Amino acid sequence: MATATVLCAGLAAPALAAPGLAHPDPPTFVSAAAAGNPTADLATEGLLAGPNPAPSPGITEPVGPGRRGGPQLDQTGVIIYDRPAGVPRPPDFAAGAYLLANLDTGDVLLAHNAHVQSLPASTIKTLTALALQPVLDPNQVVKATAEDAAVDGTKVGMDPGASYTVDQLLHALMMSSANDAAVALARAAGGLDVATGRMNEVLQQIGAVDSHAANTSGLDAVGQVTTAYDLALIGRAAVNNEAVQRYATQRTFDFPAGLTKKGHPERGQYQISNHNKLLWNYEGTIGVKNGYTIKARQTYIGAVRRGDQAYLVTYLAGNGGGWRATADLLDWAFEYGPKLKPIGTLNQPEAPAATADAEHAAAAVAIDPQALGGDDSGGLTKPLVIIGVVLTALGATVVALRIRAVRRIRARRARMAG
Repeated sequence: MATATVLCAGLAAPALAAPGLAHPDPPTFVSAAAAGNPTADLATEGLLAGPNPAPSPGITEPVGPGRRGGPQLDQTGVIIYDRPAGVPRPPDFAAGAYLLANLDTGDVLLAHNAHVQSLPASTIKTLTALALQPVLDPNQVVKATAEDAAVDGTKVGMDPGASYTVDQLLHALMMSSANDAAVALARAAGGLDVATGRMNEVLQQIGAVDSHAANTSGLDAVGQVTTAYDLALIGRAAVNNEAVQRYATQRTFDFPAGLTKKGHPERGQYQISNHNKLLWNYEGTIGVKNGYTIKARQTYIGAVRRGDQAYLVTYLAGNGGGWRATADLLDWAFEYGPKLKPIGTLNQPEAPAATADAEHAAAAVAIDPQALGGDDSGGLTKPLVIIGVVLTALGATVVALRIRAVRRIRARRARMAG
């Protein structure tokens, strides 16, 4: 068994083991500076070193240390992992915060500033899709406005006056990171307040309580923050959502072109492609989303499955490593992941009253479109009515996912003990 190395460079030595994670040796805490990480300083551009922002109405205040994922993940300025003899150190990764986790068990295997808040950039679009896809009819027609076309940043090229379906807009949102599609989807859902309210409800449901959504695009906004840990929760939810994952993994899509010069509705199409470079270059990629703004720098949620192994990688305040650096980290995970010991978990504590019956609760919630009524042409009645029903289903689904994760963890530990 390897002897743990503690190179905390001016930081107090952390606790050696988290409750419930009994290790014969303590995890390794390597200072980010010693590991050659150029974005190690918490005050670096892109990471928010100050206090958490005040929570918005209805949003839970960010939790205190040691209450989510295990106390090891509360460490800042150090890169945390727990490896036995024969397993090399992970490759250097140039980002202000990042996390590697087993997608199936929820075990966190590597973390750096996991709970430090930062700007999400377009990774927030994953949350937009998670929140709005269930409450919008994919065939609903949305007419583009001048406001859509005028939004800052990356756009798919929506033409004011032209009509698009929700399905087309979701493709543009997740594939080409279209801010104009993000604005249009918010309007289709009932407006920005309704859309972000729904997004923040989803954050609470999945336990991502150190994050807050202020818009649907991910453009820098006051109070809009996330963490590497919360991005992993968002990414896991996206991979487990069949529709959202389909949008996130489609490589190309034919998007409607603008109106003709005379405004004739018959128009052509042009091809858009997925901006997630890992999807094009790394076998087994199953999502999910990249992001970038000048202040946020590079942000990312990635998920890969190969055989019986699957891993999530998230990072914030990235410094130019791109998909190749992510691929190097994933190579290390697939090679040594089964030998690594968890230093935390993505799974939230199981509710005392939860039972196996919760696994069937989501299936019991059904939506009758005829009973709901409403107009698929862009009216707001249908989205607003469905929201309450879908929230119930989402809550039941989250409970079921947690139960399944706990079972997987117990089974894995039993195999290790044997």
